[in-house]
Amino acid sequence: MSTAVPQSDAGPGELPELTFDLARALGQFPEFEYVVSPSDLADYQRLAGVDPNPDGTLPPGFAAIFGRLGYLREHRMPPGGILLGQDIRWVTPAMADLPLRIGARVTSAEERDGKRTIVFLTTANQGGEVVAQVRITARWPK
Repeated sequence: MSTAVPQSDAGPGELPELTFDLARALGQFPEFEYVVSPSDLADYQRLAGVDPNPDGTLPPGFAAIFGRLGYLREHRMPPGGILLGQDIRWVTPAMADLPLRIGARVTSAEERDGKRTIVFLTTANQGGEVVAQVRITARWPK
């Protein structure tokens, strides 16, 4: 769909698993460029049943895509993870066909009563300005 793909030639099953301990140790994930082409936008709008946006602004749902990709671009999710919450905050509209700079970091990683919870914050910048922030809270299985 977009130009944001894993750095290696590895398929999703071959990427290293992002364990709780690894996520906590990494803390910050490498930034990368993510471009949504006009055809990607049209495909998304058609598949999601979203009305076409003639000015090329990205629909809010795109934040869910790059929000998760921020920390899973070079890793795979361990089986059994549970999304506990997702907060998407658009600061200003983002445009298709212009690069987004995506960065993610762990803001919290706690283990309580045998349950591991991680909070990630992914930030998207376009043209040097923050356009969106996505906070994802997940129960981590490993």
